[in-house]
Amino acid sequence: MWKISVLDERMDDKNWVLKANLVDTNFVNDNNPSGKLAVANEDFFYYKSNGKKMNISTVPIDLFMNISDTEATEFVLDQTNDNGFYYNPNSSMALGNYHATVNWSLVSAPS
Repeated sequence: MWKISVLDERMDDKNWVLKANLVDTNFVNDNNPSGKLAVANEDFFYYKSNGKKMNISTVPIDLFMNISDTEATEFVLDQTNDNGFYYNPNSSMALGNYHATVNWSLVSAPS
């Protein structure tokens, strides 16, 4: 279960968005015997919520947002049923260990 705790007093505006994106490139394969850079497909890493699939790539996407008058300090990214974070390898990917850096941004701004 992924929890988001909003503890920053500066976030009095209850409107915020959790964004995610990969830094620099998609997942890159550490095993590179041919000297050729092996990169995972665009939909390799994604978040699925209520049947909607959101690819996490180098372009920031909105994963979760709160636009409300309530003062909640903890929110849970839904990981039940089919919801959650997934990896989607396919047969065209080279064998090896893939790595990437995910940038998480919590943006508080008026709606």
